[in-house]
Amino acid sequence: MGYYKKVFTHTLVSPESDLLVSDLGDLGFESFEQEAGALIGYWPDTAGRPEEADAAIADILSQYGLVQDGAWEKMPDINWNQAWESHYEPVRIGDFCFVHAPFHTERPNVKHFVEIEPKMSFGTAHHPTTALMIEFIAETDWRGRQVVDMGCGTGILGLLAAKEGAAAVLAVDYDDWACANARENVTRNGLADRVTVVQGSSGQLTGLRVDAVLANINRNILLEHLPAYAAALKPGGRLFLSGFYESDVPVLQERAEAAGFALKARKTREAWTALAFQYR
Repeated sequence: MGYYKKVFTHTLVSPESDLLVSDLGDLGFESFEQEAGALIGYWPDTAGRPEEADAAIADILSQYGLVQDGAWEKMPDINWNQAWESHYEPVRIGDFCFVHAPFHTERPNVKHFVEIEPKMSFGTAHHPTTALMIEFIAETDWRGRQVVDMGCGTGILGLLAAKEGAAAVLAVDYDDWACANARENVTRNGLADRVTVVQGSSGQLTGLRVDAVLANINRNILLEHLPAYAAALKPGGRLFLSGFYESDVPVLQERAEAAGFALKARKTREAWTALAFQYR
């Protein structure tokens, strides 16, 4: 999969800069880098021709007024392993887990070690949404549970559910690159007997009845797929959501309740939020 890069120069500060990232992410940008006075967005060629998004981008930027965008730049093929290794740091979530790359040698006193070859997939525990979801995993009994990890990225959430005793985890992502990366990480962590990675979207849930769904994606996709999550859950099943801002909670809660969910808990960090629901 190839990528195009676009640089947005701005004078925004948080939370406005975070909202810009969210808006552009909803449009189709897959990942971002933040620099002083600039936001670098990466557009996958699987999202279509980037020039076709220019009108929508201009409409988004008009809502901020302090942002200018540059021309599209086709990215050369990159060895993402080498790029990540140059600056990727391990992440510790309390005493629960230590998320590290193969080249990290530190071994603190934690319950679980998760080895992640990060590459270009989302889910290394550096982002607040992943960390919040991991906190929910640490607080939940997963023994013997059937679990789905939607938009799995690196597979980190499903891997931790399996390490906590889940009987079977189905990890789903629409991106072939993410799926390949997740399969590598499943093997690295010795969980191929309980974690299965498939390429697809909410259609993969058809006919399933599981105990829990983990979905760290974005607001629009979560809103669209809430009925599919509900249909796949057993009565009393749990739904854990993140990938959105605190300001998105009212609409997500309203739609979730309409689909048969009851809100049980919420967590917020740096304006990002995660929600835990129970079905019926």
